[in-house]
Amino acid sequence: SAYTGDLIARAVTTGLNVNGATLDATMPRFEMHQEDLRDLLSYLRRIEQDLDPGLTAQSIALGTIVPKGGAPDALGPVVAAVLKGYVQDVNEQGGIYSRRLELTVKEAATREQAVEHATALAEQGEIFAVVSPVTTRVEQEIERLSDAYAMPMIGPLTESPRSDERIQRHIFYLLSGLATEAKVLLSFAGSSLTQGPVKLAVVHPKQDAMVPVVEAVRQQAQTSQWPEPVVVAYDTGAMPVVDAVAQLKSAQITLLLFLGSDAECTALAQEGARTQWTPTVLMPSRSAGPKLFDMPTEFAGRIFLAFSNMPAPSVSGKGAEFAAFRARH
Repeated sequence: SAYTGDLIARAVTTGLNVNGATLDATMPRFEMHQEDLRDLLSYLRRIEQDLDPGLTAQSIALGTIVPKGGAPDALGPVVAAVLKGYVQDVNEQGGIYSRRLELTVKEAATREQAVEHATALAEQGEIFAVVSPVTTRVEQEIERLSDAYAMPMIGPLTESPRSDERIQRHIFYLLSGLATEAKVLLSFAGSSLTQGPVKLAVVHPKQDAMVPVVEAVRQQAQTSQWPEPVVVAYDTGAMPVVDAVAQLKSAQITLLLFLGSDAECTALAQEGARTQWTPTVLMPSRSAGPKLFDMPTEFAGRIFLAFSNMPAPSVSGKGAEFAAFRARH
């Protein structure tokens, strides 16, 4: 039989179902005032119409923010293409509880524009959640908006996730971030690679995002009881290869954490091989690229990379699934 208001009240307070049979012990029995019971029943009667933003009986509206990029393989177009493809797959399989997913992609050419897009998504109240936004360099603004508008933000792609202990009620970071990757690499080197004294250097482009990374490296070096690391910062895209190698070789560096591009690291290694300086090289996933295959043979077995998640072909069964996804889209 169907429940009536009185029968729901009886089930909640005494644990009897609509036919008078005792409900399982896992169903709590609540002591409630009559006024509270009336309020509960009133809410249950209107709950179908009390929908979250971006949610209708037919659809779930999602949004994302990606950097504007001209090249087809730039990060923004790639993220947008993957999300659109996945949404299409879900919808073709019937959606989520018969609701279709609708995706709005906002492209941002600047940091300010990214914040403007996030603000508009939050204030308009037409989005159920923001999925996989690329939030590098706008983390604080994005977090503030997410908290202020109670707007869920799932899996932001960033190198600088918030690392403090505050509870994040509406935002979930998928990736561990550059600082954590650096610490993991150094911890791995200390336990598995190094023999004898360690002379550590960090080479990185001059960017604000590198400040917490260098600090994390210093902390990890101190934990490992290594000497203070040598830090070499260079203007983005203009690394002085010869001078940098001369400085690092003179400092007798044996362990190099490189945070630049694959092409810059390869150029550094080529100069190192020419001058007979071949340290162990540690690199985060952001530095991985095809130019690493041009590394000189003197560095064979000396290059180690950290990834926040395993590349798809390395996960059992996922390689074929990913290949099929790419073929469909």
